[in-house]
Amino acid sequence: MYHQVLYFSLKFLLPFYPPRVSNSWRVIAFVLIILLLSSFSTKGQDSTLAKIYFQKGDTLYMKGKLDSANFYYEKAGNMYEQLEDWPMMINCCRYIAFNLNLISEYDKALNFVDRAMKIGEEKLGSTSVAVGGLYNTYGVIYHHKGRYEESIEHYNKSVSIFINKLGEHHANVARTYNNIGEVYRDKSDYDKAMQHYRQTETIFVKIYGKDHPLLNKVYNNMGIIYEVTGDPDKALEYYELTIELKQKMYGPDHPVLSDTYNNVGIFYYNQKKIDKALEYHKKSLTLRLNAYGEINQDVARSYSNIGELYLYKKDFAKALEYQNKSLKVFIEIFGKYNPDPALVYDRIAKVYIQMKDIEKALSNYQFALHSLIKGFDSNDPYENPPVVQINSPLILLNILTGKAELFFQNAS
Repeated sequence: MYHQVLYFSLKFLLPFYPPRVSNSWRVIAFVLIILLLSSFSTKGQDSTLAKIYFQKGDTLYMKGKLDSANFYYEKAGNMYEQLEDWPMMINCCRYIAFNLNLISEYDKALNFVDRAMKIGEEKLGSTSVAVGGLYNTYGVIYHHKGRYEESIEHYNKSVSIFINKLGEHHANVARTYNNIGEVYRDKSDYDKAMQHYRQTETIFVKIYGKDHPLLNKVYNNMGIIYEVTGDPDKALEYYELTIELKQKMYGPDHPVLSDTYNNVGIFYYNQKKIDKALEYHKKSLTLRLNAYGEINQDVARSYSNIGELYLYKKDFAKALEYQNKSLKVFIEIFGKYNPDPALVYDRIAKVYIQMKDIEKALSNYQFALHSLIKGFDSNDPYENPPVVQINSPLILLNILTGKAELFFQNAS
């Protein structure tokens, strides 16, 4: 196509130069036309290639290959920067930061957001929608770091920009309220969490109506609040509403149902209805495996949850089988330095405690510490790490407490 455009441009433009124009000027005109058309063609090709790289990153992310996804997001981001497509360049940085956040590389994640923020403020303005999105990303990272006040501060900046630019009844505002609710939930401030979930619900209902699938996540979160505040009937009502809306929109076999099945499984576990819990966790696992394959973090979480149920049933062999499946997937996705493997090691330790195998229990507590403290690799259960470069202080506290209790029980 490019060659056809070039041919017809030369054919029809060059004859318009009158005969008295020297040949040298005709040559210059010829070169300028080629350069002009080449630049248009190159820019179009670069834009298409950047889009391909970006989509490749999305595909790899869905497969749980976060490092490879970031490789392509970065290539796309560099091309978008050259094309001066600042919103897409910023999106690439946000996606890279999000993936780094998942593998507990919080400082690297913040570096990408800082870089994007500098460009966003300079090129698009400090109150642009893109900058509002970056404040949202800061909120996500600080939430995962356990710095809840900083997370809420950045989310509120995001909300302020979104309301100013998009209006108070916009989906971006609703999603950010939901994110703030999740921070308050993790702070155990359930009243404020529910307040923000209600704000999310109000906006989504106003935009889409009460039966839209975008309400699923907030209904699911509201169910969690009702459950932890001691209203199981209301919790189950919201979980079932979530399932109903998702099935209506997507059908019974869509992976979007897996999160709610997982939460209903947790609900029944808390109610000590273990067989019912197992039924829902296995439903969740089946949907996740069919959609994503085995190397996926949600699949790993399903394996671990099922392992917990088998531990409750005293089926230690099955419990270890599912926890080891979970561990293998998490390590393949994140490597060993990540809170998720640490949680699984903790669960494996608890299986060995029930089996009265103290040595293996202590070994798994020690492996959990390897996953939480960067550079700590001692296998001596009597050695504890320095409290630096911790990726999850709360999980570290739980591991050290479990280890101390095991030493105390063993000494008694």
